[in-house]
Amino acid sequence: MPGVAGTAESSRERKDRLMEKTYRIEGMTCDHCVRAVTKAIESLPGVKRALVSLSEGKAVVSLDPAQVTDEQIREAVAEEGYRVA
Repeated sequence: MPGVAGTAESSRERKDRLMEKTYRIEGMTCDHCVRAVTKAIESLPGVKRALVSLSEGKAVVSLDPAQVTDEQIREAVAEEGYRVA
């Protein structure tokens, strides 16, 4: 098809844009909290994966910074009743 070459983004190009960020999460007290925070973060466009640890009080998030901001992550976590410190 003319004009289509180069418009599709390969999975490798998308993977190259991913970065890993760590957020301190306050207010988690149980596994339900971990699931709620994980689901909230992973529901955002541009988030590939969120690994949330109750014992460490943090979330390690693989994301595309062109698609999701720190503020969007803070808001998603806050909507569940927790806080990004």
